[in-house]
Amino acid sequence: MRHDRLGLDQCRVRAGGDGRIVLLTIGMSNSMQASSGLLRMAKLEKDLNARLTIVNGALGGMTASLIQDPDFGRSYDNGQYIKYWSYVEGSHHNDAVRGRL
Repeated sequence: MRHDRLGLDQCRVRAGGDGRIVLLTIGMSNSMQASSGLLRMAKLEKDLNARLTIVNGALGGMTASLIQDPDFGRSYDNGQYIKYWSYVEGSHHNDAVRGRL
């Protein structure tokens, strides 16, 4: 919990101009779980900067060796092959950053 609190405190920065502040989490399964917890806590936080958008860019089942190479990914049980960095750049992340989610 202490780390979560520190993470939320770090989100309370001031941005210059009218720009959005984006906190993009990166990683594999463990990061995905931690990012989900951070998102749940942030939804309850009343004092976050209104321009802050937290995007969970972590993806379960990826490994560090797959994440480090932009040309590799992995196949999932449903037959879908996902390149990690293509996933991070995906439309649902972009929509979240643009405030459309």
